[in-house]
Amino acid sequence: MGRALWRCIEQHVHREKPGLQRRVLQADIARATGLSDALVSNLRLKHQLPKPATLGALRDGLGIPYRTLLDAALTDKGWLPEPPVGGHGDPEVEAALDVIHEATRGQGDGGDENSVKNPAAS
Repeated sequence: MGRALWRCIEQHVHREKPGLQRRVLQADIARATGLSDALVSNLRLKHQLPKPATLGALRDGLGIPYRTLLDAALTDKGWLPEPPVGGHGDPEVEAALDVIHEATRGQGDGGDENSVKNPAAS
C-alpha cells in the first residue's frame, strides 16, 4: 500500500508554507491538529484507516478538505486506486496538465491527436 494520506498532508503543508525546505515533522502535525504524536506516527507509518474524528481533526487543524483526506486514506488501504499524478484533483497540477496537453496537442505520429496509438489497445 502507498503513503497517500501522508503525501496529502505533506503536499498541503508545503503548499501553505512554500519556503519550508524540510520534511514535515509529526510533532508539527500533532500540534496543529491536537492529535497525539503517537497517532500522527501511526498515520504516517501504519496505513491504518483513520477514524472519522481523526480525519476531522486533520481537516480542522490543517484545512485539508475531508473528502481529500478520506480518499487518500482509502487509497492507502487499497480500496481506491492510486490517484494519477497530481493527487486527488489538485487544481494547480490539473491546470499545469491542461497547459501541457494543449501545448502538445497534434504532436502524434500523423500530426493530429487522433493518430496517437493507445498502448493499452495493442
